[in-house]
Amino acid sequence: MAESSKPVDPFSLWREWLGEFEKRSNTSINEAMGSEGFAQLFGQSTGLAMGVQKVVGDTMNRHLATLNLPTRADIAALGERLNAVETLLTRIVDTLERSGAAAASPGTRPPRPPKTRKPPTPGAP
Repeated sequence: MAESSKPVDPFSLWREWLGEFEKRSNTSINEAMGSEGFAQLFGQSTGLAMGVQKVVGDTMNRHLATLNLPTRADIAALGERLNAVETLLTRIVDTLERSGAAAASPGTRPPRPPKTRKPPTPGAP
C-alpha cells in the first residue's frame, strides 16, 4: 500500500515565507539606512517638517488672535497663574486654621462683642 503522506500545513509555509521576507527586507533597509544619501535625505525631510510645523503654528496664532481667542501659550500662562493662586490660598487657609485652633480651646466660645445699644425706656416719647 502507499505510504500516507503528511498533509501540507499552509500556515507553516506562510511563516517560513514571512520569516525569509523579513530577513531580506531588514538586510536591504539596513544597507540603505547606512548610506550617506539616506542620512542627508532624512535630515532634509526632518528640517522641512519642522519648518512646516512652525509656519502652521504661526498661522494658527494669527488666526486665533484675529478671532480674539486664547493661544496655547495664553492657556499655559493662565494655568500657571491659577496654580500660584491655589498655592497661596492653601497657605492662607492653613495659617488661619492654625491660628484659629490656637486661639480657641475646646469647650469655650469665642468672646461676643459688647452690647452698645440700650433697650428703650417705657416712658420715653
